[in-house]
Amino acid sequence: MDEHAEWLSEMARQGWHYKGQDFVGFQHFESGAPAEMAFCWDQTPLTKSAAFAYRQKCREAGWEMAASFGRWLCWSISVVPGQPGQPLRDKAGTLAMLLARQRQCSLQVMLLLAMMFLQFPNLFGTRKPLWLTIVVLVCLAAAVYFHARDAIYAKARVRQLEGLDRASV
Repeated sequence: MDEHAEWLSEMARQGWHYKGQDFVGFQHFESGAPAEMAFCWDQTPLTKSAAFAYRQKCREAGWEMAASFGRWLCWSISVVPGQPGQPLRDKAGTLAMLLARQRQCSLQVMLLLAMMFLQFPNLFGTRKPLWLTIVVLVCLAAAVYFHARDAIYAKARVRQLEGLDRASV
């Protein structure tokens, strides 16, 4: 998330303004004047009322929604050189989001591993074509990899943020 936000900031400095991504993952930009922008990816709260209050709070703080992808929102704000920008989330909110993401990814990994286990008998059976079973297993293995990577990233960011708290005490 942080690396992508930094990349979007660099693109804005070059005059390419982020307009979102499609369901395949292709990034879309619009050409314009170079600008100093900060970006931040964040998840919308689950309840409708909390999501509305969250979006309103972000807009009041000066952040504008640059794009959305499912529950993930990309926020942008103009940066004035020499002045610190207001962060989108406080440390407690960031920790809560990352812990929720880690739990979600861990649960998905467990479900995907169970699905892979259930597919193994089809490798030796005659009920489905062998190529279809192999494709399903490869897709499940890729999904396990990406979800496990996301869970490990969230855990590392939590440790990093908690370590910053201990270091500042």
